[in-house]
Amino acid sequence: YKLYDLPEIKPGLCVIFNQEIFDNKGDNRPGTEKDREALINVFKDFGFEVEPHDNLKAQQLCDEIINLGERDFSKYACLVVCILSHGDEGTVYGTEGNQVLIEDAKKQFNNPTLSGKPKIWIIQACQGPLEQGDYEKSTPTLEPTKLGPTIQANLPNQPPDIPRPPVSDILDIRSTVPGNVCYRSTSTGSIFIKNLCKQLRTTFLNEGETSNRHLEDLLKMVQK
Repeated sequence: YKLYDLPEIKPGLCVIFNQEIFDNKGDNRPGTEKDREALINVFKDFGFEVEPHDNLKAQQLCDEIINLGERDFSKYACLVVCILSHGDEGTVYGTEGNQVLIEDAKKQFNNPTLSGKPKIWIIQACQGPLEQGDYEKSTPTLEPTKLGPTIQANLPNQPPDIPRPPVSDILDIRSTVPGNVCYRSTSTGSIFIKNLCKQLRTTFLNEGETSNRHLEDLLKMVQK
């Protein structure tokens, strides 16, 4: 995607779901408040409206996603949804330890007022148990996300006799690849969100309207 040029409406809406305090205190995510703050600041600097939500159980997260998908986005040029939580492959967790399927969440945004507009998902959550390298494992303040098996919360499925076109214009940005853990510093936040916000500022805010960067270019920078 290239940044959309729709000057007559607001740059966008950024909704942040931040899971820090879990029912099992051993599953708490210290450091995630740094990610929350960094995302709020960078998207406000872009001119976005920002709505943070904290510490939702799985069904509450589902309900918020459903309600968000039904809103009128006519005045926004873009939607960004950030989820900061524990996770497993294809899922994120509510604070009670139940799972929400990421793909089901994304399907809730087939909204005519979002047609032709970018919908960006930023997921900071593990996507499995595999570890990725010696650096992370040897750093004591970096924590992988691990929770036990759980049930899944419910998002509505469209009845099969009502056809719906696929949701388009989606960019899915995740902190790790399927099957792998990701890491978060308990004092400074996650490596992924820290680098993402840094590159957003450097690539788009600092270069301003002269920037011809694509969002794919940004992702390559974050991965380095």
